[in-house]
Amino acid sequence: MELKDIDFDDDDLKIDPEEQRKISEPEYDDDSQRSKRKPFVVVLLVLLFLVTTTLVAIAILYVGKDLFLREEQNVEQEVEPADPKIYTQAEFDEKLAEATKKAREEGEKDGEEIMKKMLREVSEESSGVLMLLRELYPDDMIFVSGSKYEYYPINRSLKQNTIDNELLKKDEETGMISYVAPDGAKSYICIDVSSFQKEINWDKVKAAGVDYAIIRVGFRGYGTGKMVEDTYYKSNIEEATSAGIKVGVYFFSQATTVEEAIEEADFVIERISPYEIDLPVAIDIEAINETARTDNLTNDDRSDFCVAFMDRVKAAGYEPMIYSNLTFFIRKMNMDKLEGYEKWFAFYNDSIYFPYDIGIWQYSATGTIDGISTDVDLNISFKDW
Repeated sequence: MELKDIDFDDDDLKIDPEEQRKISEPEYDDDSQRSKRKPFVVVLLVLLFLVTTTLVAIAILYVGKDLFLREEQNVEQEVEPADPKIYTQAEFDEKLAEATKKAREEGEKDGEEIMKKMLREVSEESSGVLMLLRELYPDDMIFVSGSKYEYYPINRSLKQNTIDNELLKKDEETGMISYVAPDGAKSYICIDVSSFQKEINWDKVKAAGVDYAIIRVGFRGYGTGKMVEDTYYKSNIEEATSAGIKVGVYFFSQATTVEEAIEEADFVIERISPYEIDLPVAIDIEAINETARTDNLTNDDRSDFCVAFMDRVKAAGYEPMIYSNLTFFIRKMNMDKLEGYEKWFAFYNDSIYFPYDIGIWQYSATGTIDGISTDVDLNISFKDW
């Protein structure tokens, strides 16, 4: 699905992916302390040098570069954050100094080891500065927007993500990621498809080990607002089911009112009624790289429309779900309103950076599966639907 998949004839809709990251340091007091803690000071000075050069490199490479995550490029088009803390460079320097002081208070040896660990991480990771920040502030979700960092507090009252990244295993040959939970529960291979994938040999897909498929039912155009059925929807759902693959569906939403969200749900319910649907019915919320009818929606709007869609789906007897990415979930919706609904999270990396509970994780848009002639989205399902 993710962005590029949304293709169609009437030029109603095109979708996009991606986003980016940056940092600085502290100081000391009297001469006796300075000489006594010389190794510690050296580490701090090296950190300052490394961080400064990193900032310069990031500034040069900033335009069009993807430093760590894959998120929408036009995410700033309508930023309406839930009161994030936004720091200038000077304010961030102060924050880093506070963190360093805290490390120092752990004791000379422990503090120095902490700083060495940070220094090593910064030097080994291309996105080390951002990773350092995320280590220092585990109670915030951290993004880079222009020359500023944005900090979004994690709501610990919501159901938290319990997936251990250390237990995620990637097959370097196939690119597929699997997971075995501490209690022994295993993960499932899932793909999502639309007309972008054209004709699919579902028997070969099944033989390749795919357990689940989430199929696009249709979309609403971002310009006209017209709802359109995916041209391959019927053949995909019938042939996937015939091949023994459990299916779910999704709809790309451009609803601008609660009424339109319910209309989209009814559009989906009518078309899935003849088939057995084992996986959830998802509403897909993401960015457009052109002017869209949803550009001026607030965080509350998006959240309310998703809830209206999902409640309608649930009333019809199906499991509802919302699909989105890190940017939209954290910066463009209110997660408290989405509590209790299944979440399908798009984040293109080998590990997960997301604090809240998810059922499915989309980790690649460039997967290859026997039976499919194009790139295909790869997902891991943490649930046995």
